[in-house]
Amino acid sequence: MKKDENITYYPLLKDHGSLILAEGLAGKIYNNLCVMINFDQDDIDPDIMENAINQTILRYPSTRLRRHDTKENGKKVVKQYLVDEPETRCVRLSFKSDKKLNKFVRKLVSTKFPNNYQDCDLYKVYLVKKANGRYGVLMCMYHLIIDSYGLAKFSEDFCNIYYAMKNNTEMPKPFKPLIPAYQTVWDYETSKRHQADIEFWNDYWDNIPALPQYAALNGFENKQTYIPGKKFGNYLYIFNCKAVQTNYKIPKELVERTDALAKEGKFSAKMLYMLAIRTWLSKKTEKTEEFLIVDLLANRSNPKVAKTGGCFASGMPFYMDAKNSMTVIEACKYTSECQFKFYMHSKLYEEDCSARLEQRMEYGKKFEKGWVRGSSAIIFTYQPRFMETDGNYKISCERFTSGKSPLPIYITVMPNDTYSGDMNVNYEYMTKIHNEEDIAEFHSFLLKFLDKATSNPELTLGELMDM
Repeated sequence: MKKDENITYYPLLKDHGSLILAEGLAGKIYNNLCVMINFDQDDIDPDIMENAINQTILRYPSTRLRRHDTKENGKKVVKQYLVDEPETRCVRLSFKSDKKLNKFVRKLVSTKFPNNYQDCDLYKVYLVKKANGRYGVLMCMYHLIIDSYGLAKFSEDFCNIYYAMKNNTEMPKPFKPLIPAYQTVWDYETSKRHQADIEFWNDYWDNIPALPQYAALNGFENKQTYIPGKKFGNYLYIFNCKAVQTNYKIPKELVERTDALAKEGKFSAKMLYMLAIRTWLSKKTEKTEEFLIVDLLANRSNPKVAKTGGCFASGMPFYMDAKNSMTVIEACKYTSECQFKFYMHSKLYEEDCSARLEQRMEYGKKFEKGWVRGSSAIIFTYQPRFMETDGNYKISCERFTSGKSPLPIYITVMPNDTYSGDMNVNYEYMTKIHNEEDIAEFHSFLLKFLDKATSNPELTLGELMDM
């Protein structure tokens, strides 16, 4: 592509740049994020829905983003720019069987965007008529797009636009331009706040009382399950590990009890889920008490970011050291206090936060024969709500895996529909590290932990561990 003098190029965000550096090995993991939003009802008007999807595409600032690679001083430099209007629109598809739909999705999620992601719209959106006659919206997006606002927000907006069009009511408010929001992130990198956050994490990792245990769901000793090959132990190499996903439910009644205890104790229900993981790891590692879990955070506190309809997400290593002698309530409040400090300094990029931690844990020596460069074998995210839309539509979400994973296991806890009240737990895991039996065993423990913890919050973590 010849340089257009009318185009203004912008630098990437730092975390975007880190992802692009890994594209040669990890492209399918990060860049084809694919989700189906299902409408589990029969009264959807496909013509109005198609129009609503296209209106949503045109409204979002990040759908105008494009990527362009150049060379400066002989080195590859990736930049981004905005077009006046995206070219891609919703495509309507119809499938006579679920088998044919699944075949299409598998091909979609494994196909890269054209021209090595350059100078093209970085998303695909389809209105799908399924074999049962109902409709779904299938979205596949590149990280520059998805990290700017999130699939859930995109889905929420087109549902509200559909409702407004169908009922002739007021349309949702337009969004603000994206670049002013990006500017707040670029400004942060040279701000006093950024330096204060760097100093916080340097001090934090220098003064943790004990190095955290490196544990997978199936136990610390299983770190000896090395990946064969000349580059085993290399971080980029493990990005190519085969992965599968499986989903389990937490029933509505147990979700409600968990939320009620959290409300009464004035802490997030997230603490109970994270403590269940921590207690399981303690059980599997001879009652060790210090662990790191990478906590995926969505930064929605920035007003300029919120006005673009979006958020920026980053994974931060969270040090968990609640003691087995603590009661459920004590452990939840203690972990909540720790995480508040963590959140106060979580605007930092993940690699900035992790740099001092890597020095502290001496990765080059400690894990040179291990199967991951990193502090945690688990990444966790908790999203308490699915989406809130006008019209009370019956909606469910289906996520598709690329078949590769950057970490041994990624656990996501969130409701996947607007009507059942259940929580869904999505487990995406490397098949070289975990198997289905590991996941089933842990999920059984998770249900027991939540049941006992909400019924008897005076029990200690050690007592819950020995169930």
